Amino acid sequence: MAFPNNLLAASSTTILFFFLVFSSSLEAVPLPPNSKLTKLKERACHATNSYTFCMKRLNRNPQAISAKTDLDLQKAILEMGKTKALRIQTVIYKMRVSKDPRFVAVKPALAVCANSYISIVGSFQAVAELELEEDLLSANYDIMVLFDYIGYCEDALAKATARLPDMAIANRAMKYFISMAATATNGLE
Repeated sequence: MAFPNNLLAASSTTILFFFLVFSSSLEAVPLPPNSKLTKLKERACHATNSYTFCMKRLNRNPQAISAKTDLDLQKAILEMGKTKALRIQTVIYKMRVSKDPRFVAVKPALAVCANSYISIVGSFQAVAELELEEDLLSANYDIMVLFDYIGYCEDALAKATARLPDMAIANRAMKYFISMAATATNGLE
């Protein structure tokens, strides 16, 4: 028996989403417990919403693993956030162009989410390239504002009575990355 096209598309989208959001082909590289980098990572992760989530991501990220200074680690965290936001943007785009009735009915809400993630990506990039070394206070403010963009997306989905668990998972993951970046731009010293 063949699957209906919309069920197959929905299944494919969900599988792609989980692959993009949760995939990591890199294994964790343990560091000596008293190394400077370990202490920096721990300080960065203790103030986040999820210490375990933060440490797993930092211990799997090549840029974070090779970080030698606070600035290196800050840039790694910002790059991780940007990369995650870009992946989520791709998933939102696929939902928006899908003919699946679950997505057609909530396209205006998905447009709000798409715009939010465009802003999130731009902010991560701008902070990493322009503000991080010169104005840490402004960098931190610009990262903290990203929580508002997630809120806009969540509010739009709620008003549209959208039942998109994939977006709820993506927004929650993005909040963790924003929390990591907020801690990092608040100074690790």
